[in-house]
Amino acid sequence: MNKITAEKFCEMQFAGSPQFSPDGKYLAYTLKKVKADKKGYESDLYVLKENGKTIRLTAGGDGNGFVWTKENTLLFSAMREKADKDRAAKREVFSVFYEISPEGGEAVRAFELPIWAGALNMLDDGSFYTVARVDTHYPDKDAEDFDKQLKEYTAPAYRALEETPFWFNGRGFTDGIRNVLYLCDRQGQAKPVTGTDFDVFFTTTDGTRILFTGVPVTGKKLNRDSGLYLYDTASGETKTVLEPGAIRISYAYFRNEKEALLCASREDVYGKNQSGQLYVLDLETGDIRDFGDTPIIPAMGHVNTDVRMGGGYSCKMIGEDFYFIRLDGYKNVLCHADACGCVHEDRVFPHGVDAFDECGGKWAFNILSAEGMNEIFVDDVQITNTSDALKDHYVAVPEYVPFVNADGIEIDGWIMKPIDYVEGKKYPALYEIHGGPRTAFGDNFFHEMQYFASEGYFVFFCNPRGSDGKGDAFADIWGRYGSIDYEDLMAFCDHVLAITPDIDAQRLGVLGGSYGGYMTNWIIGHTDRFKAACSQRSIANWISFEFTTDIGATFTPAQHKTTTHEDVHALWDVSPLKYADKAVTPTLFIHSDHDFRCWMVEGIQMFTALKMHDVPTRLCLFADETHELSRSGRPDNRISRLTEMKDWFAKYLKEENENG
Repeated sequence: MNKITAEKFCEMQFAGSPQFSPDGKYLAYTLKKVKADKKGYESDLYVLKENGKTIRLTAGGDGNGFVWTKENTLLFSAMREKADKDRAAKREVFSVFYEISPEGGEAVRAFELPIWAGALNMLDDGSFYTVARVDTHYPDKDAEDFDKQLKEYTAPAYRALEETPFWFNGRGFTDGIRNVLYLCDRQGQAKPVTGTDFDVFFTTTDGTRILFTGVPVTGKKLNRDSGLYLYDTASGETKTVLEPGAIRISYAYFRNEKEALLCASREDVYGKNQSGQLYVLDLETGDIRDFGDTPIIPAMGHVNTDVRMGGGYSCKMIGEDFYFIRLDGYKNVLCHADACGCVHEDRVFPHGVDAFDECGGKWAFNILSAEGMNEIFVDDVQITNTSDALKDHYVAVPEYVPFVNADGIEIDGWIMKPIDYVEGKKYPALYEIHGGPRTAFGDNFFHEMQYFASEGYFVFFCNPRGSDGKGDAFADIWGRYGSIDYEDLMAFCDHVLAITPDIDAQRLGVLGGSYGGYMTNWIIGHTDRFKAACSQRSIANWISFEFTTDIGATFTPAQHKTTTHEDVHALWDVSPLKYADKAVTPTLFIHSDHDFRCWMVEGIQMFTALKMHDVPTRLCLFADETHELSRSGRPDNRISRLTEMKDWFAKYLKEENENG
């Protein structure tokens, strides 16, 4: 069997966004792949026809973010003409949309909008709405010195910041930038519904009205305090249904003319970490009542993977029923709440499902696998083959090895065997810790883990307390970071060693990103059982994190029940940096210089602390990458990241005859 290499993901395709046409005769979806130069990705549109034939609609790599029209054609945004590309390079504000028939043929330039438009959403009269990015710092087009101002805008000598957060992961600097709701048409008209004193977050429509969440903008942009608003396209009037801060809103969908289905949290038990519950909202009065006789908590979520690059519906109103993908442990379940408020489980997906759609009784799914990439299915028929590149390659299928912790709680966990495994032979092992902390691992395909298994390591991982999939009580480590989660992680490590005698306990490595990076930092300051570590996009110091990152001001109190100015000692006590002087484990730190979720100062602090205490360490800073480096970063950088990790662990965990 061939090894799965660091570059292998470059040969595979990433399926996403399955959506039926309004008449149900076609299913559109996207396939994304790595560009030949490994410096980016390209995505194209595909359509499954009613006769079962699949055709590729686009070939330019720009077929992304599509929407079906009422006439069963597809609209998508692209820059295909040289003149448009030149205008975009000069930072002109406009968007171009192309239209193509699901029967194929050339895509036709349909219209241009004078805004930086987001995804289009169709309305019943054939017009549409979008949420556009508006930069209030953009020069006045009517100014006499517009060209000079534009030049300064595109290459500023400095930035004057007046808002916090002033940057956001994946978006860069966001000071002065707003998400504005626009009504648009094919004639190129774009009418703002909201102003630049307001930020829009979530939208949905019943065809004539638009429900949206958002907040009036102050100097502090804290997204959790959004209100809910109703815009009537006929009257042009906007009504406030729920004031900002009335309840923490996740999303809302029209239920009928007078009511909406609202998913929101009262935050009365688990604070900001409390899951949303389904309610019925009276759109006229703003009154909220329970949906059904017992609380319905959708508990929507997906298992972690590094081969997910497609969108699609994870919840949707279908008739009077609300369908959603629930995370149940480490499996996904398609459920629906009927008009009476009763929840029904419709289908279990053992390895996970990312998206679904339905039309006329036909169902489409983007399903995860333990042995390969996501695949698009219609009902039970697979219509994509994104995993062909894995034929004749070793794929380590995770073995489920749960254990019961000291408090009698079952913890889900898995072990993956190394390539060419020989029973009785000793192998090094790597312990992967997920981010979040409220996310979850499953037994689905994970390229990074497969790569390490192909490099001759046992790989093991689990979902400790704090993880998603088992309810709020299980996920509750509010104010308890580094305690019960750490205990579960160490206990699972003991469990794995006890049931897997072929793992060499003297050659263990640990690694993780985000919260997993935080926990890796914590581990090296509290135990020497691991002989090498790799901490990625981590948190080292909750005090610096609170004041330098895009979510720090809200996430810190949400996780620790306090802030720096309320109790600096409490935050320092749960900061791995406090214990860095106790570390002896050789540790590789990986960070991105545009990671504004966990800014690079976190990795720098840990690296410097270990250096000062003579612990072998290395810091890799990836230029122009974000918190998403491992999942959607530039392919050549993703390869370099994996190679750095491989070399680091090989140096400290492998015997000379095992390197090859």
